[in-house]
Amino acid sequence: MTFTALHRALGEPPAPLTTELIDQAVSEGVEESSDLDWKKQLPEARELKNSDFPKDVAAMANSGGGVIIYGVDETQKKATGRVSIRNFDEHYERTMMQLMLSAIQPPVMGATIHYIDDHPKAVVVEVPESLDNPHLVMQKHQFSAPFRNGADTAWMGERQIETAYRSRFEQRREASQAMDRLYGEMSAYGNASDRTWFVAVARPRVPRLGASVSRQDAHDIAQRAFAIGQKFVPYHVLRLINEADALHPRPGLRRWVAAANPRARGDAYETWGSILHDGSVAYATALGGESSSRDIFPPHKFWGTTMEAAVADFMALLRATAEHLHLSEYELRVGVEWQGNEPMVMVTTSNLGDTPYEGNSTPMNQYTPVESSVDARSTDTEFHLRVRELAEDCINQGGLTHLKIMRPVHS
Repeated sequence: MTFTALHRALGEPPAPLTTELIDQAVSEGVEESSDLDWKKQLPEARELKNSDFPKDVAAMANSGGGVIIYGVDETQKKATGRVSIRNFDEHYERTMMQLMLSAIQPPVMGATIHYIDDHPKAVVVEVPESLDNPHLVMQKHQFSAPFRNGADTAWMGERQIETAYRSRFEQRREASQAMDRLYGEMSAYGNASDRTWFVAVARPRVPRLGASVSRQDAHDIAQRAFAIGQKFVPYHVLRLINEADALHPRPGLRRWVAAANPRARGDAYETWGSILHDGSVAYATALGGESSSRDIFPPHKFWGTTMEAAVADFMALLRATAEHLHLSEYELRVGVEWQGNEPMVMVTTSNLGDTPYEGNSTPMNQYTPVESSVDARSTDTEFHLRVRELAEDCINQGGLTHLKIMRPVHS
């Protein structure tokens, strides 16, 4: 499901892009706008690099995002007919994606190309809103910043470029502060002086504004997260459903909260999750104090496999939220909180012959949060790889090398 400028112009709800939608736009004579651009035909493949394609994408990104639709004729900016596009194949699509990264500075990230393989054929380039404005392209041997001026493309002047850069830096500062606040709020759910806690937060690079998430949405996202999580680890280690009351979310400040389930297995498995109205997600679960094959761990000692499961749970929640709310790029932070005096210890298990044993990591006096970005619209295989990479970063910092329960990636 997707919601684009085409859906908005037609007054349609989120839905897949189809040839019927484009036909409807033609029949209604929908007019081009700052976020909707009609193009009659794709450039020839050999001319794509030197065509208007990079400029058109950069202009759309500099103007809040939108869609460029190839295969529609227009007269005085209004759609008047369909023209079947030609020469589009997998190689052409890869070239388009590469040009958005190499011919535009900074690159336009998170764009999606939709190929409508009905007759007449069409290609829709969905350009997301960007926080990296101004995006520049080479124009007559100099970098210039295009933007959409209504249905036309114009070039930014010096004052406009100055304003765009100021806005970029201010938005980055605000995004960093928002991430700090969210991480601090989630850390407060657990008492880090009693035991170690896993804390993870993610925020869309372009948060949703003026929209809310319903209770039913939050319930559906939690169910979907559980299904996604099982692709990463065995279902019984996922805590958002098993240990938190995720299917009965409670309201919080501009968010829904999956509260620690009092019927779960006790404080050692305490887990909290949040889905914010702006598309952010947050997750916290207790690490220390679990049982081992011999006894109960002290509060500063925890399983590496619990860390793996927590990463899987958190990333599944992120993926499900992004799918449901039609979001793409996220910034994330994953850490371990502990305020005790003893160094933290991460424990792994191995099998030598028939004799299992527990091995401890190098003691950690502190845990540096892992920060990264992820494209929540990537393929299942690509996203699964990112989950494994994040889990490896988390356990490597604890002195462990190999993932134990994270499922392998099957392309």
